Amino acid sequence: MDMMFDHFLALHWSRYHDQPLTDFIDHAHAQLLPGAHWPPAMVTLVSRMQQYQLLASYQTIDGINLAISRIDHRFRRPTPLPHCAPIVQAHYRDMEHAFLGFYPELTKFVLAEVNIARCAQNQAPN
Repeated sequence: MDMMFDHFLALHWSRYHDQPLTDFIDHAHAQLLPGAHWPPAMVTLVSRMQQYQLLASYQTIDGINLAISRIDHRFRRPTPLPHCAPIVQAHYRDMEHAFLGFYPELTKFVLAEVNIARCAQNQAPN
């Protein structure tokens, strides 16, 4: 579901953001500079994310299916992941509807939390 919500965010990006998705991806990649404190697994993940342009590829179902396939190949034992495509297709509109209802609520919640944190920071004694 997480990857499908990434897909729907990429697909509907212009509804929620003025900045083009490609510009956001370029900026995000420039900010993700591994440091000595990063766990090796995170360095690998970020490197793959940039190398394979994962965020951009999530705009299409083919990109999602490719990402699922790559995840599946990292497991030693067989997984049900290769069988997800028909399930995704069967429930695509339901998942899109869920995303379109959820994302605006998530945005409101995050903005409210940021405002609360800012207010608390501004009221904290120096």
